[in-house]
Amino acid sequence: MKRVDIGNFLIGFSFGAAAAVLLAPRSGDTTRTLIKEAASEGTDSILEYGKTVRHAVVSIVDQSKDYLAQQGRGIAEAIKQGSQAYREADLASIPAGLTRH
Repeated sequence: MKRVDIGNFLIGFSFGAAAAVLLAPRSGDTTRTLIKEAASEGTDSILEYGKTVRHAVVSIVDQSKDYLAQQGRGIAEAIKQGSQAYREADLASIPAGLTRH
């Protein structure tokens, strides 16, 4: 995913707005209204994109938590089984009739 640099976006937006004001064939009031509408739409787009990104991040975090919990349970079970196998092997290595001190 490409990183969006907000500073570059704002610089580009400012230059675009300045060019629109200087080169616009409309009256100042009409041009200002169009710029306000464009800025509002841009703000709405950025907010919507932010919501989308937030939702994606929350989803990834939740999936990661589930995965790590599952792996933790698997590791705990493996340790339990390994300990049991060690105890059984250790007891099996003691010759018959002898006791461990």
